[in-house]
Amino acid sequence: MKIQITQQDIDNGKVRDVSGCAIAIALKQELAYKIKVAGLILIGKDYYQAMPELARWIKDFDKGEGVKPITIELVPQLGQRDGQAVLSKYYKGS
Repeated sequence: MKIQITQQDIDNGKVRDVSGCAIAIALKQELAYKIKVAGLILIGKDYYQAMPELARWIKDFDKGEGVKPITIELVPQLGQRDGQAVLSKYYKGS
């Protein structure tokens, strides 16, 4: 599943807020689950590990540094409930 984190999500997101950051806002728009984002992304009861490139983006966002819109992909691990969250690509969003 790919999710776009738009400039609007970034503008409305709150730094160091696991339930109100840009990624959490974008995920909540797509999924009807409780969302928390830190080094792990919790969606309902499933965890996705933020891979290094995405973890760096989260860290920069939480430091209040300028970040650009991105697309992330939630990748379940085969045969497991939990998976990985990877930065799919940076995209030119508005």
